[in-house]
Amino acid sequence: MRFVEVTVAVVALLAASLSILWLLFPVQLMVLIVRLRRPVKPTQPVTWERGPAALPTGDRPPNIVLIVADDLGFNDISVEGAGCGVAGGLVQTPKIDALAHEGAQFTQGYAAHATCSPSRAALLTGRYPARFGFEFTAVPSQLAKYVPRHSPKGRPYPTIYHAERQGRVPPMEAMGLPGGEVTIAEILKQSGYHTIHLGKWHVGEAPGMRPEEQGFDESLGFLAGAIKYLSDHCVEARIAGDPLDRLL
Repeated sequence: MRFVEVTVAVVALLAASLSILWLLFPVQLMVLIVRLRRPVKPTQPVTWERGPAALPTGDRPPNIVLIVADDLGFNDISVEGAGCGVAGGLVQTPKIDALAHEGAQFTQGYAAHATCSPSRAALLTGRYPARFGFEFTAVPSQLAKYVPRHSPKGRPYPTIYHAERQGRVPPMEAMGLPGGEVTIAEILKQSGYHTIHLGKWHVGEAPGMRPEEQGFDESLGFLAGAIKYLSDHCVEARIAGDPLDRLL
């Protein structure tokens, strides 16, 4: 009898502790669970398809490289000259600047959305994401609750969590670019291009939404957001008022 009482007490204590941790650190616990379920595998070499031994002759379409940088402010790079860039120009970005100096620079451009997932869906399709029902960044429900709770107070447009609508939100894996939408990769494939996706996807993990089902011949990266390649070797600037910086 004594053993049963002790066992029940220990289970109750563990349950209470987990409940408190879940209330205080829901997202961190979710990240830990994901890492246990999907451990990072050792680095392995990637064998890419080799190009032709000799350059093709005659007319051929140009190579196209689309680089997407999440949350990159216009003054985060030094392309505009002295005083521009991170820390008043202290951090220079010569490689990125060269793309503008040696090519075309568009100084007035607008993203189709203010967050990462829908804006990259717009780049892939050339359409406003609201037209195909992809209006919010794909995140776990606990993260949707976490961000407003820890966002700075007193902002003109505060982050709001609508608890009454949670039941209508699809699972994170199904939040993304519908398979019926036509992507730039699919259009390029019709013109004979070999298409490759590298890095962050974050526009759907469910079947029909993945890179190889959206026009890409090859894909090497990660489907969800908030993932980094070299988390132990990155130099980051953390902002005290940013709830995502507290999380990551």
